[in-house]
Amino acid sequence: MVGEEMGMEGMDGCWRSFAPATVANLGPGFDFLGCAVDGIGDYVSLLLDPAVHPSEISITDIDGPSKLSKNPLCNCAGIAAIAAMKMLGVRSVDLSLSLEKGLTLGSGLGSSVANAAVACVAVNEMFGGKSNQIHSFSFSN
Repeated sequence: MVGEEMGMEGMDGCWRSFAPATVANLGPGFDFLGCAVDGIGDYVSLLLDPAVHPSEISITDIDGPSKLSKNPLCNCAGIAAIAAMKMLGVRSVDLSLSLEKGLTLGSGLGSSVANAAVACVAVNEMFGGKSNQIHSFSFSN
């Protein structure tokens, strides 16, 4: 997972993060051993957006499958971003995110968890990368 600053102009910042595809179930039984797949994955771009109510997330764009909901409470990336904001104690900031789906839904390559993990990393990095719990979560999925 890579969080990279796309540009910061005062408080008008935009962050973009990447989560690779994953392959799991390399051992018998439960999916306890997996690996990242080089080259394919999902991106999340996160933007400070004054049009959004403070401490809320808006999903403005999904580049990929149209089946995904833009309602942040019904989307893995939105749910994870809200949880990361709560974990970091962020209450007065308004964020919008956009998804670039490089992974096909139902492909078995970890599409849902890629969205969740990359959204957590983007929120954490935007606010200074302070939470090791978020990084631990992101790398454990």
